[in-house]
Amino acid sequence: MGRKKNIKKTIIITLGIGVFLSIIGFVILKQSIDYTNKTEYCLSCHEPLRDSYLSSSHGQNKTGIQVQCVSCHAPLMENDIENLSHKFLALKRPVAKFFGALKTEDDFNNKRLEMATNVWQWMKKSPEEGCRSCHSFKHMDLTKQESRAVQHHLKAAKNGQTCIACHAGIVHGMMEGGVKKHHELFWSH
Repeated sequence: MGRKKNIKKTIIITLGIGVFLSIIGFVILKQSIDYTNKTEYCLSCHEPLRDSYLSSSHGQNKTGIQVQCVSCHAPLMENDIENLSHKFLALKRPVAKFFGALKTEDDFNNKRLEMATNVWQWMKKSPEEGCRSCHSFKHMDLTKQESRAVQHHLKAAKNGQTCIACHAGIVHGMMEGGVKKHHELFWSH
């Protein structure tokens, strides 16, 4: 009987330690996600984009609302698993920086078209993500837009077009070769 008590006690202690470690792990994971959702964290690797971001309407505007990088590049995912997988895939950037893959601003700029293309492809596949986590055709006041913009927005809404199809480079500017690559992705059929 004493042996069964010891086994039971060991199981209870093991389960208790497991629950405790799980809670600690969850707290660390949550804190890590919160930390990596901050624009300052993003700009620690994407430093060359700091000025374009801060001078854009997303970085500074008359209302004082600052759009965080994740609002466009990693908006609310469908579920926690998708969010975690996105974060896990994004780890390659700080790892690459740590190991010196992007040592200089020139190195970064040489990879910029590739990085932008990856973002454009994701945004094209996920039209309700990114821009539309804040902007929506439904809430646009068309009476305050120029007639040309109204025509384009009505057509885009009707066709389910993504914002990035017309508004690429609005925050970070367009890099060399970007206009051609963007046109191939969105307008060449």
